[in-house]
Amino acid sequence: MSHHLKLITSGLAAMVFMFPTAESKETPASTGGAAKSASSSDTEIVNLSPYFKGFSGTFVLLDTKTGKTIKYNPVAAAKMMPAQSTFKIFTALAGLDSGVLKGKDYLQKWDGVTRELAPWNKDQTLHTAMRDSVVWYFQDFARRIGAERMDKYLKENQYGNMDMSGGLTTFWLDSTLKISPDQQVELLRKLDKRELHFSEKAMNTTAELIELKKTPLGVLSGKTGTKGDAKHNVFGW
Repeated sequence: MSHHLKLITSGLAAMVFMFPTAESKETPASTGGAAKSASSSDTEIVNLSPYFKGFSGTFVLLDTKTGKTIKYNPVAAAKMMPAQSTFKIFTALAGLDSGVLKGKDYLQKWDGVTRELAPWNKDQTLHTAMRDSVVWYFQDFARRIGAERMDKYLKENQYGNMDMSGGLTTFWLDSTLKISPDQQVELLRKLDKRELHFSEKAMNTTAELIELKKTPLGVLSGKTGTKGDAKHNVFGW
């Protein structure tokens, strides 16, 4: 199963976070059919448990034009979790803004180390590294951005708990950096509206990098983020 943090640039920002129910003691906010209830004038709580069979998780959908939000399991939506590879969006923004990354076709030679996933074992551009979620590429550019600049970007943009103590190349990988689904959606809203503390060019390029599909209704974009290995995922964005 693939897990996508998603953005539709025609005015919707959404994300899904889920993990096998056997891995967690958390329970969804509600069970049963597709009932729904409005908890406030701006947020509607819905029951999507039939779509989460075998998983516990949350769903958040924000209409960036009206400010209306639809949520499933709002308690889980507020819980801080490791960013995992969804942080590649932020690393791309930081790399492009700082000039460390020169554009989506910026080439980085493969270091020759064979890794578990075949698409990682070759030269990468920023475009292919984002598409195939190539960890080593973004770790290398995290080093080049440096701890001081990365910390500054995290604090300027209030990214999750802003905790880099897990190490410059690993703090987002099941480590100290955590962010909630609600905060992820706010990050996407700001990227969509070009309100983040990065250059407009960096935000435009990053928005292009995460495009998945163009439709008559808008552009569907996304970025996966999972904990686990090629055979077993513990949780996923």
